[in-house]
Amino acid sequence: MDNKVCIWTDGAYSLSRNVAGCAFVAQHIKNGEMLKESSHSQTVVGTTSNRMELQAAIDGLRFVKRPWVIEIITDSTYLANTINKWVSSFVRDKSRLNHDLMVILYDLMKYHKKVTAI
Repeated sequence: MDNKVCIWTDGAYSLSRNVAGCAFVAQHIKNGEMLKESSHSQTVVGTTSNRMELQAAIDGLRFVKRPWVIEIITDSTYLANTINKWVSSFVRDKSRLNHDLMVILYDLMKYHKKVTAI
């Protein structure tokens, strides 16, 4: 049985324009069949690429209203490592970059049944 939500995420920043953006596409999959697909994107001025990678995952996790098994698909090693390895230790260290987003991400990960990144 394959019941999960797959969330494709991406974040980017353009130094020359000082504009960043992030997006996600979420697919609800039950018994191997896609039930629903949704997407969202946004732009932000004056931030960083890593913050946008985190924000895309946060937006995707917030979108899923009930606890599910979540698989986040990303091209960002930073985001994958944050989700799979670092987030629980990063939230305890307030001096970490992006600590504010790490706390939100961690809380959302605890809400869902299981969150992994590939």
